[in-house]
Amino acid sequence: FLYIQQFPSTLKQYYLEFFGLGLEEGGNDSEKYYYLKFYPDIKAGIPLNHRHVISLENIIIGLLLYKIYYIDRHIELNTLSKFQRLIRLDYPDLKPSIVRLLAKARREKSTQLNDDRIDASIKNAFDEFNKIKWIEMDADGTFDILPAFQRITKEFANEINNIDEILKED
Repeated sequence: FLYIQQFPSTLKQYYLEFFGLGLEEGGNDSEKYYYLKFYPDIKAGIPLNHRHVISLENIIIGLLLYKIYYIDRHIELNTLSKFQRLIRLDYPDLKPSIVRLLAKARREKSTQLNDDRIDASIKNAFDEFNKIKWIEMDADGTFDILPAFQRITKEFANEINNIDEILKED
């Protein structure tokens, strides 16, 4: 991070010329973060086995985390198990829609998703978010949301603004 802050223009040029990627920054002050952006019209110089795309299922869980933490203001939310319990118990009216969306993302029938499968999906998403440093999660499931998680708002602002309507759709 400190190295990027010291040489941002040089590194932006490096990533663009050698890899076809943009080095972007988000946030501000103590909430600043950097990430690499793919440009669809430029052939990226990253081998396929080194590319990773976040699954639709994990994006859905990220949108739910954003809704619950930032929109619904569950700022006490700091463990994986609390988040899983919130989805199961505190959002019973949204649970069928969540199950439907996750089933669509997994290309399964919604009847195949029970609480254990939903918990496993959430755990998988949180592991992924920890890997890409959207959250910092300890082995016991305690987590902190990191500034880079705000990138989800850049990519999915419309979905976040309409999350309740999306979840209520049949």
